[in-house]
Formats: sequence, C-alpha cells, structure tokens
Amino acid sequence: MTTRPNFLFLLSDQHRADWLGCSSDLPLKTPHIDGLANKGTQFTHAITPSPICSPARACLATGLDFEHCGVATIHENLAIDKNTYYRSLRNSCYEVVGVGKFDLHKADMDWGLDGKMLLEEYGFTDGIDSEGKGDAIWAYRKEGRPKGPYLKYLEGRGLLEDYVGIYKPESESLLFEAINPLPDDAYCDTWIAQKGLDFLKSFSREEPWHLMINFAGPHDPYDVTESMRQRWEGVNFPSPVANNSDDPEIIQLRQQNYAAMIENIDSQVGRYIELLVERGELENTIIVYSSDHGEMLGDHNRWQKSVWYQ
Repeated sequence: MTTRPNFLFLLSDQHRADWLGCSSDLPLKTPHIDGLANKGTQFTHAITPSPICSPARACLATGLDFEHCGVATIHENLAIDKNTYYRSLRNSCYEVVGVGKFDLHKADMDWGLDGKMLLEEYGFTDGIDSEGKGDAIWAYRKEGRPKGPYLKYLEGRGLLEDYVGIYKPESESLLFEAINPLPDDAYCDTWIAQKGLDFLKSFSREEPWHLMINFAGPHDPYDVTESMRQRWEGVNFPSPVANNSDDPEIIQLRQQNYAAMIENIDSQVGRYIELLVERGELENTIIVYSSDHGEMLGDHNRWQKSVWYQ
C-alpha cells in the first residue's frame, strides 16, 4: 500500500454551512458528515471566494483568489493554461479522478456525452464531468438532445422525458420545488456517487489517488424523489431571517426538500467511508467535505446565492 496519503474531496453545490447536524439544532440527520467533522478539523470561519459556482470552483482549482483566477462569472471558462492543483498532483504520480459537476468550462454548455471534455487539460487522469441541474435542461432545450453524460444516461434508461418534465416549459428559473419522478438510483447525486464509487473500486492500492466527487445538490430546483420526500412530511423548520414576501407553505416545502437533498448526500458519503474501510485505506485517506458556496433559502427575501450575506 502507498505511504503517500490518498485524497477524497466531497464537494456539494450550494450547501449552507449551518445546515448540518453538527452545526445546527435543525432536525437534520447527517451522521457521516458529522462523523468527519467530529474526528477532523472544522473550518468554521472559511468564506467562499465567490458566492457563484464557476468562480468559486476556479479559485479552488487554481489556488488563486477571485481577482486572479480569471473567472468572474458563469459565462467564462477557466483557461486551460492556468495551473491547477489537480495537474500538480498528476505530475507527482497521483491518479487524479473526478466525477460530477465541475463547472470549470460552464460557458460551453457541452460536457461531451462521455463527460471527458477538457478533463485531461485541467489536470485529471480520468473522470466524468456532468451537467448541473439547470445546465442540463438549458443545453437540452437549445440542442434538442443530451449534451452531457447524465441526460445521456437518463435517455438510455427511458427516463429523460420524465426528468425534463419537472422543469416548467421554457422557464429560465430554477426557483421551484418538485417531486422528481426518477427512481432513487437515477437521482442526480446518487448517480454521481455511484460513478465515483466505480472509479474508487478500480484504483490500485499501490499508487496514491485523488478522487473528487462534485455533487449537483443541494442546489435548486428543490426536487427530490418520492422516497426522499417521505421523511419530511410535517417536519417544520424555523422561518427564514427577515422574510416577509414568500408563502410560508412554499418556504417549508423548499426547506424540507433542501434537507432531503442534504441527507441523501450524507448517505452517499457513508458509502464512500464504507468502501474505504473495505479497501483498508481509511486511515491513509484525507477526506474533505466542503461546498462551493451557500444558499439564502429565503433569508432577507432571497433564494439561491450571488450575494455576500453569511
């Protein structure tokens, strides 16, 4: 077994730091992430370099601050000549793999049906770069066909029209709550997790690896499967801070579904820990759980992100 540490980086999208069991009194059950926090180090004063996906992820990839990373909006790609820590690890003989929503070349709205587009250029040895929730739909509407691996997967299972149907026709807004008609194993974050687990199972135990799992949730729309929704019926959350414009029932639905997405991610984290134990690599693996930015979730009459409220 390699003496150099492995790295498992679990990065969610739009997860508020105060929506975890270990950081709140909310009725959330996140035992696996809480376990990592309790055994490790919590960076409770860390602030995202940008409250927008692409710039925050570009800063993470390059180690540069917002001013110097070269990505100011979601309409710009990270230049492939920028050095990334992924490339530095690959140059140090690490297997560097990632799956899920990278958002490093979001402006293209094209990931390749195999999800391999630009991965090597950004420093990965392998992986699957997949669409975010809204990105998949906007690209599909423009081209009339899947532009990334997740919708291609749904198409292959005959589930594409069911998934597309939860999005309001021609709407550019993701600000809605819905029951996702997909089976649990086809839900976006569960699919991403499984792809990452497949890679982890294939890694040599003799060489170090870095595996990055980019979950699509708990990003809006606030969509969950029927089974994810069941636990939250009748569970109430505290009212948002200074919200006087939204229907209280809608607020509760969105909060409940947001919690369901978080708990689903936590269950996927548990699958990774279990596999690391099976492989005998848990003690030699540095595990990081983080998010690119938070979610207003109704505070100050705002949803989604893009502002600097804490």
